[in-house]
Amino acid sequence: MTFDLMNGLKKIILTSGLLFVTACVDTGHDAKIPKGADEVIVVGKFEISPPIPRHVDDAAVLPGGAKENSVLTAFLPYLKNQPRTPNPLEFEGRATFAPLDQNFYVSAERGPLVLQSGWYFPYIGTYGSASIQLPGGLTTQSPAGADIVYVGTIVFERDEFHAITGVRVKDEFQSTLPEIRNTLGSDVKIEKSLVR
Repeated sequence: MTFDLMNGLKKIILTSGLLFVTACVDTGHDAKIPKGADEVIVVGKFEISPPIPRHVDDAAVLPGGAKENSVLTAFLPYLKNQPRTPNPLEFEGRATFAPLDQNFYVSAERGPLVLQSGWYFPYIGTYGSASIQLPGGLTTQSPAGADIVYVGTIVFERDEFHAITGVRVKDEFQSTLPEIRNTLGSDVKIEKSLVR
């Protein structure tokens, strides 16, 4: 009885925290061309290798802004103090639900950027979810004058227990370029700056 009650409370707290954090997240697809000199669009892709079977209950309610098969993370300015809050994620309000296995398009401040640790949700049920934490710490630059910064395909390697054992970056710039131009226009300035 106590065990079931504690599990129920944990699920409620996790779901409530995710709903609070994701109230203002970008969905990873809706980025617009930057309007100011201090903003860029970051383009890349997340993959998990080998892929993880996914389950979403028909009756499950996804956290606000979440898309199925997505990664919750953020690209934030490197070595810049972020406001500390009691929120579950210190990058609340700047988080992104980036699609897994598809290119993402997210707005970020111009300058050195760091990929924050994030979460992937392979199971979302009616009464809770399961998540896998993904490591962050990869950095990139946003070159002066660029509208778009391509950061590569970030591949999270895992073991049979779904623990992340390594991260590698693939350069798929040439094959991604036509999609970027089709999505954001042929006259935008695109630079490649792979995360590392």
